[in-house]
Amino acid sequence: MNEEIREMFSFFEHKYDACVLPLNWEELKFLGSKQDQTCRFCQRSRPEVTFKKKAHAIPEMLGNRRLLNHYECDSCNQFFSDIENHLGNYTSFWRAVSQVRGKRGTPKYKKDLEIQSVDGQLRISDSIDSPSIFNNDENNEIILPGIRDPYIPVAVYKCFVKMALTLMPESEIQHFRKTIEWIMEPDHSKMKCPFGLLTFVQFTPGFKVYPYPCNWLFLRKETAEPTTPYSIYAVCFSSLMFQITIPHCECDDNFLAYLNKGGQAKIAALPSPYYENHPLGPSQIRVKDLSGADWVRGEKEYISISYDLKEEIISNQRNNPEEP
Repeated sequence: MNEEIREMFSFFEHKYDACVLPLNWEELKFLGSKQDQTCRFCQRSRPEVTFKKKAHAIPEMLGNRRLLNHYECDSCNQFFSDIENHLGNYTSFWRAVSQVRGKRGTPKYKKDLEIQSVDGQLRISDSIDSPSIFNNDENNEIILPGIRDPYIPVAVYKCFVKMALTLMPESEIQHFRKTIEWIMEPDHSKMKCPFGLLTFVQFTPGFKVYPYPCNWLFLRKETAEPTTPYSIYAVCFSSLMFQITIPHCECDDNFLAYLNKGGQAKIAALPSPYYENHPLGPSQIRVKDLSGADWVRGEKEYISISYDLKEEIISNQRNNPEEP
């Protein structure tokens, strides 16, 4: 373990307690009780609201098919579908390339090139003279250019926060009432976070590095100085890890006072299990600012993928659509 990774782990070991979160493997698991259900987000219960829909703790589009909850009412479930759509648009290119199976199957990408899963293989369709795909045959690598579907950055961030709040222990959720108010505010320009909405995005080469979503939730130790946010959440799916801080927590009053006095919040990235030892190469980390409340359109994204076998198929279907 090199010094960089040792410092990353030391940050979490000394400042945070890790909550034990349920893993999403084979067995269907529900969070909460089906008896005397009260919605965690709107505080309403029957008969004012219903609990008939399947409420996924992590969006199904990220590959979650087994982890659900009993404390999200149908009205809130419908409301949250909007911010899930923003996350879906933000990750659509990644999910198509990584073949993440969601509610409607494996997503397809159809813009300047077409990407889809066919019989368990990744099929990329592009015109023969297109310069868009970069081939590095020496290293068995190709770089795919993509364009994200339109999204609002803060809505994407809210969706990650909603996942964290769904997984939050019952004893802790009381500290996040203002956070819940924020994610349920439809006007994304309101209730701005005082310490920004920066996100660590960690990419590990390869397909389905995480075959199912994995989650980590950290809560600041009582003995730790309030120089960092109270809660940090990370979620992995496919070959990606997103790490966020959870805003508007009442336990962050001292942390905000520290910032107002000129203090600097130094937050470490959580190293993925494959940070430096994945067979296809080390993980790469970048920081994404998701604080914007305006639509982002036409944003480009590049994904580098390695392969064992590449087969080129020349088709004249596009140029001669009437020929068999």
